Amino acid sequence: MLGLLSVIFLFKETLPKDKRRAFKVDNPFSSVAYFLKYKGLFHLFIVQIIFMFATQFSITLWPFFTKYRFTWNDSQIATSFVILGVGGLFAQTVLLKLVHYVLSDRQIPLLGFILFALGLICIALSNSIFAIYMAMMIYSFSSISNSSMVSIFSSQVADSEQGQLMGALSSITSFWAVLGPVCATSMYYFMVSLPLPNSDGYLFIFSAILVLICLIPLSTGLKIATAGHN
Repeated sequence: MLGLLSVIFLFKETLPKDKRRAFKVDNPFSSVAYFLKYKGLFHLFIVQIIFMFATQFSITLWPFFTKYRFTWNDSQIATSFVILGVGGLFAQTVLLKLVHYVLSDRQIPLLGFILFALGLICIALSNSIFAIYMAMMIYSFSSISNSSMVSIFSSQVADSEQGQLMGALSSITSFWAVLGPVCATSMYYFMVSLPLPNSDGYLFIFSAILVLICLIPLSTGLKIATAGHN
């Protein structure tokens, strides 16, 4: 509620009135379908759908995984979330600037996805406190792709479609935020019951595979999206 009030009363609308659309309540998935007409966005939306599903495993299962494998208590788990947050902040404020010197806007998202997958694999294979913290750093550094992805999405649509675009992206995130935890916990319960070594980490590897699959449509989408800006 506080965030909504802040937006209404403190933040001024920057879009000119002649480019604003009339407010209406609509099916959130219709916005996703609307943007599939853009060739570049078609591939990027496929990436968004798969990637948002993949992220639910690490977000949902982190407390269960660390308790099961490392017997962490609530305080240690909370501390790990803080470390992940600080790592993500460092990646987006410091590391991103350094990466910009050697990589283009088209290459940075690819690097971010690779780091995300690598971090998940390292988490799944970690067998010591040192290893899990190193894996956490790799995982958190993957956030360098966040701002680049948003920028590329925004560059593909008109000014009057920016709000609708953000709504479409939020719809995908919200959809998996509801169904993702149910899928993740159910699959985790099954995995840990398997008489296999480190079966509690298999879903992190599964998530990493999904992210690596994303590299195919991501590469195609970025190539199309950035073609008109070269």
